[in-house]
Amino acid sequence: MLSVFALCFVLLFLGACNAPSNTAAGSHQLAVQQAPKARLTFPVALDAHPNLVTVWLAVNDLADDVPLDSYAHDLDLLLSRLQRGAPHARIAVANVPDLTLVPYFSAEDPLPLLARVQAYNATIASIVKRHHAILVDLYQQWHELRDHPEYISEDGLHPSTLGYTRIAAIFHQILG
Repeated sequence: MLSVFALCFVLLFLGACNAPSNTAAGSHQLAVQQAPKARLTFPVALDAHPNLVTVWLAVNDLADDVPLDSYAHDLDLLLSRLQRGAPHARIAVANVPDLTLVPYFSAEDPLPLLARVQAYNATIASIVKRHHAILVDLYQQWHELRDHPEYISEDGLHPSTLGYTRIAAIFHQILG
C-alpha cells in the first residue's frame, strides 16, 4: 500500500529533503524550476533502485509565475534524468488542481487563473505522454477540495497533512 511517507513526491525519492519544510508533517516543497538545477542527491537516491517515483512539481511554479516554457523544459529534463537513473521505475506525475479553490489564489481573477492552470496541465500531459509516464490528474480527481478546506495548510497554498493523505490516495487509485 502506498503511504503518505512514500508519497513525499519526487523529493523523497531523490533524497532532496534539504529543502525547507512547510507543514507539520514535514513535507518538503521545491519548485520544478529549482529541481534540475539544485544539488539534489540523484545518484544516492537512484542507487536505491526505486520502483516508483512520484512527481508533483507545478503549483509552486505557477504561484511564482514561472514562464510555462521554462517549466516545460525543466520538467522534461527532470523526467529524462529520472528515466536514465531509474529505467525500471514507474514514474507518476501529477498536474495542477483547480487553484480557484485554494485560498492563496483567492485575490486573483479566476478566469485568467484557470487559463494558466489549463495551460500548465496541457503541457504536463504532453510531457508525461512523451516520457511514457503516468499522469495523475488532480484537476479532475480532487474536486472535493471545495468541500474540504482542511486539505489546505495554514499558508493557504500547500496541502495539509490531510490534504497530502488525500493526494496519496489519488496517486494510489491511479497507480492501482
